[in-house]
Amino acid sequence: MEIWEFDPNKRALAIVRISSKGQEGNTSPESQKKDIKSYCQGVGLDLIKCQSIIESAKNSEDRKKYHKLFHWAQAEGIKHIVFHRNDREARNMTDLEKTEQLIREGTLTIHYALDKKVLHEGSSDSDFFNREIQGVMNKHFSRELSSKVKRGMRAKAEKGWFPSNNPPLGYSTQKQKKQSIVIVDPNERNVRQVQREFELRAKGYSYGQIAETIISEGFTKVRGYNGSTVQARITNIFYRGHFIWEGKEYSGNHPLIVSETILKRVDRINGQRGTVTKRAMGEGIFSNWLTCATPECGKKIIYDPKVKTIKSTGEKRTHHYYHCSNSRKVHETMKGMNITEEKLFEQFEPAVNVISITELFARDIANALNEANEKKKEATKKQIGAFKRALLGLDKHEDEAYEDFKNGIIDGRIYRRRIQQVRKRRYYFTDRMEQAELTLQDGFNETAKSILELAIDAKKLWKKQNRTERLEYLKKVCSNPVLDGVTVRYDLQKPYSVIAKMKGNTNWHALEDSNLKPPP
Repeated sequence: MEIWEFDPNKRALAIVRISSKGQEGNTSPESQKKDIKSYCQGVGLDLIKCQSIIESAKNSEDRKKYHKLFHWAQAEGIKHIVFHRNDREARNMTDLEKTEQLIREGTLTIHYALDKKVLHEGSSDSDFFNREIQGVMNKHFSRELSSKVKRGMRAKAEKGWFPSNNPPLGYSTQKQKKQSIVIVDPNERNVRQVQREFELRAKGYSYGQIAETIISEGFTKVRGYNGSTVQARITNIFYRGHFIWEGKEYSGNHPLIVSETILKRVDRINGQRGTVTKRAMGEGIFSNWLTCATPECGKKIIYDPKVKTIKSTGEKRTHHYYHCSNSRKVHETMKGMNITEEKLFEQFEPAVNVISITELFARDIANALNEANEKKKEATKKQIGAFKRALLGLDKHEDEAYEDFKNGIIDGRIYRRRIQQVRKRRYYFTDRMEQAELTLQDGFNETAKSILELAIDAKKLWKKQNRTERLEYLKKVCSNPVLDGVTVRYDLQKPYSVIAKMKGNTNWHALEDSNLKPPP
């Protein structure tokens, strides 16, 4: 038996997660709950609560329901958290790091019902490393899925259809066989409100006057509707038959709801076509990854390009700048807080240098992993032998119970109870034996190999990559990136921090407990 099984606190919370409504037909909540309840009954956990949540596990900061359940469990003194399988727990490394600390402190025990796997304070480093490898794989799956969705949306935009399901006021989406398209909103009141806003602007009304008129005429009572709302709509190129997607302008197939005559008058008054220059440039590649390091702020870093004209040639050159959005007004001034994209990459380059290893060194690590894996196999085979002997002993107990019942030594009630106990133990040992046998199937985890491959000659690879490829590389290697004014701070993803540690230690072969042990 493992350490956690001696713990008198067997109270458990089960978290059943799906990413969205559209995924309910895959690993459904009902299917997850069934497996989890069966698992808890088999291992003797007291399931206090089984909660379903619809929430993506990609980004830790967006997982409000998940974190709320964890806080509730800790407040209620519940130690065991049960998930259907590893990817239902997290698809990001931040949550895995936080829970690992709680597990090692003995505050928490994590169970994966389908895999019959438990992580507790007595678990080996290799168990935690396997969890990290699974986390990397889950994160990579999310990244690939996101890229696939983006490619699909880009293809849709190129065909002239607005990819989002949330078009501007006056429009709605209609599902067809292969895709959804943008149509005029069936709610005529919404269409008429937009038309009225443009008509008033064509007459020379200010944006504030338009807002006051629209409210007085009873079109809307939406809180926050004001001149800024009107301006954003009037200058939106969507109402002119175009749209912006991923920083690029496309000609749309959606019908116009404002007449060409009105549009021309409005554009003459505005003195522009209505597109916002910075928006047309798109978001910078660091925009959705870096956050502000100030704890009271924590907002995303925004892209703020500057276009400068070279006087001698007339050439326009774009300089890619980033800074905190300061939407919470934490920073008294933004002076000195702008940083160029080039400077950002320069500050990330040490992360590449510190994990860069030679092919020979990678082979040494791989050989050490295989050696440790063989030792693990031998220990597992001995464990399987012990389970088989235990099962044979249970067969003997069952036969003895039957003989006692047949000879009238025990009655039917006691006989059934003894048989039930024997079968419960048989389930336990059979399950453990199957789990142990699974660990013998793979000689070396393929994902661990890919981690080593990413570190081989990292510096050379970095120099060959373009800016987009470099960012994707950093996302695989770095975690928790923040910008403190104009200074970048980050952590290495755990597998790479271990590689860096081994690289700096000539006696790394002696680090028997390093996190680079092979997964079980």
